Amino acid sequence: MSKEESPTGSGSQVQSCSEDSFLGLLRYLEGKVRDLQDVLSELEQKSITIPSKKYIPAIILEKSHTTVTSSIQEGAECLKKLHVMFTCEELSRRTDDISHAETEWRRIESFLDVVFPESIREVKDLTADSSESFFIEAKNLLHKLLCRITKETIPPRINDHLDGFRLGQPLDFHQIFKDELPELQDRKAFLRYIKQYPMFVDGVVDTDTGLIYAAKPTRREKATTIVVISVPLIFGFVLARYLMPNLGVWLNLQGWVPNPSSSTALLASYLFILLGGLTHVVVDSRKKKMATKGDAFVSFEDYLLWVHVKRTAIMGAIVSLIIGFIALAFLEPSIQWQIAFFVGYSIDSFVDVFLQRFTDVLPSTTSVMKQIGI
Repeated sequence: MSKEESPTGSGSQVQSCSEDSFLGLLRYLEGKVRDLQDVLSELEQKSITIPSKKYIPAIILEKSHTTVTSSIQEGAECLKKLHVMFTCEELSRRTDDISHAETEWRRIESFLDVVFPESIREVKDLTADSSESFFIEAKNLLHKLLCRITKETIPPRINDHLDGFRLGQPLDFHQIFKDELPELQDRKAFLRYIKQYPMFVDGVVDTDTGLIYAAKPTRREKATTIVVISVPLIFGFVLARYLMPNLGVWLNLQGWVPNPSSSTALLASYLFILLGGLTHVVVDSRKKKMATKGDAFVSFEDYLLWVHVKRTAIMGAIVSLIIGFIALAFLEPSIQWQIAFFVGYSIDSFVDVFLQRFTDVLPSTTSVMKQIGI
């Protein structure tokens, strides 16, 4: 960011207490922390090795003096402006987090001041005895502050991504934010954090896979999802109880297998197929939870939210169950409840077998029709 763009520049004033202004200052502070990390990494690479230890001559430290001191000064100014913004009621809840950030920044400032004093003339060699411990401690301090800042700056950007996603579409957090949080353990810690505070993102977090599923779990949207999913379920009920048993009679269809006397049996078969499908989901969820030994998305206690996020997939599964029910009604005139249950449990395989059989029968039927001149 150039000096003209800096929110901490001499001519810059905080014009509002908006969330955007707050996040802009935090992102600027994040940039200063990363600048310091880069400078320290370069210095560590330039250190001179003597038998088994490293030291850095003052002449090398002097070249980074301006960058380090200006970053520290601008970061301190940025924190002052953030502190002023807490007078606004809408940002008052952030006071504790930024107070911690101020404390950590002062520790960084004091620690670096030993090696990078205000006057460049006071810069001295970083001795071999203190060089290694200096870099370890400095990196730890900067890393801790950076993790604190990203807890505030990353969630709004996750929401920006999710805003253009369809319901239930996953966002790969590890892939998108690996540059900002290079360490895997940091990304996992962040995912656990936002899962613990679900109000921060418009999605559902799977800490095991690193996926965040697009969702806006309001009560109204959850209710809408339940209604939408209920439509094909109710259609299946009407199909089993009224349409299939009577369609042959109403339309005078020859060879129509279901009949009015089988309406109760068809309804029972439909219900057991649904039960089989539901059992498959529960068993599969349990298997995945045991395999990951964690809190996989499919094992969330909030099943209503799971239904909301997986709405499209659930509706597709219900359609498959209805297709399986129709196929079973014609293939097995006298349906036993055990068969219906296992058809629902293994619906994917059953539908594949039915479609294969249908495609095998179709050519022969077409051939017969051609022979008789139809």
